[in-house]
Amino acid sequence: GQRIKACKSEIARARLIFEFCAPPCDGTREMWNLAVGFESGVPRSSDNRIHRIGDMIKKQRQEADDLASTRGTNLAAAVGSSKREDRIAIAALKFLKLGNVQRYCEMMVDVGQWEKALAAAPGVSLAFWKALATKYADHLAEKDSEEAQSYLIATNNVSKLTDFYLRRNQLDDALLTAQIAYDVDGSANRDGSSLNAKEEALTPPPAPARSDGPGAASGSDKSPLVMHLSNMKADRLFYSGRPVLAACCHLAVGDLHRTLQKLLKGNETELAFILARAFRMNSVDHVYRLFACRCENLGLWDQAMDVLRLMRNQSRSLVPLLCARFRTHMPDAAAYYQKADLRAPDTYPDMARASHKQGKHTEAIVYYLLAGDHNNALTL
Repeated sequence: GQRIKACKSEIARARLIFEFCAPPCDGTREMWNLAVGFESGVPRSSDNRIHRIGDMIKKQRQEADDLASTRGTNLAAAVGSSKREDRIAIAALKFLKLGNVQRYCEMMVDVGQWEKALAAAPGVSLAFWKALATKYADHLAEKDSEEAQSYLIATNNVSKLTDFYLRRNQLDDALLTAQIAYDVDGSANRDGSSLNAKEEALTPPPAPARSDGPGAASGSDKSPLVMHLSNMKADRLFYSGRPVLAACCHLAVGDLHRTLQKLLKGNETELAFILARAFRMNSVDHVYRLFACRCENLGLWDQAMDVLRLMRNQSRSLVPLLCARFRTHMPDAAAYYQKADLRAPDTYPDMARASHKQGKHTEAIVYYLLAGDHNNALTL
């Protein structure tokens, strides 16, 4: 009790209660670290398996800085030594000496010396270099070469770079690429968003708002490509039997509604309910209804009624049906009816017959159920 009172936020209080009541589950640590991070705007843990997009970018940049002193060697394409290739190389050099740089580049490509061609290509024009680099990137990508990503990045080809990563099952890299392009340009332009990000552009995304307004808790402030890749990663984790980690992927981009969907599909109803309450989300009556059913199945009738009363819609129609089911299990239901602000059970047979005579069939069915007269309810 003292620890709960000492909690400074709704999320921290919800986490403490959930960890005390529920057994540990793969992904719950990441889920709560992400939730705390979104609430405070400060990364909670650097060793999470699922990171917020902005934190992922910082992490990758830090790793890149650490590895800066151990750069890989330059490309070293093998050049054939046949007489034809030798002749072409000599001819290309002559064209270069004569000032025909474009011809030199084209001939170097013919003999497979792409690097020499690319080194001279800016002497023609930047557009020519970019077109040549794009062809080389395509050539390397067809061979599934790791070097393709360097040229795809250099030519700002977000579309082909993400497709390249997806073919290699590198979802995290594809997601990182899409988010960097979105951070720099303000939108994810799959036809050529800039990847030459400045340090200042790599800021974490804002924490999700606690309402259902535009962009709040729905991921609508992210690019379509980022959302698509996040959904893809979440689906892969979900169908591999890890629903909580799958939900973390949606939470990482601020998509709280899909977070709840994954948890509910994975039968993590309690976690979905407590997150919906902690984030004070609207339009989550379906979560409350499912959690009320879970309480009912466990015989927690009072708690089931309390949860149903949290619903914005249908609460007045569902609580009487809950009372009717309670009477089936517990014959002495007067006290439970009173808690639900309903009449005494013995008054409903007459009310049911009166509604039936007036043609109010739906109302009559509910009254028959509350009276415990299931036969007439079914007949009607």
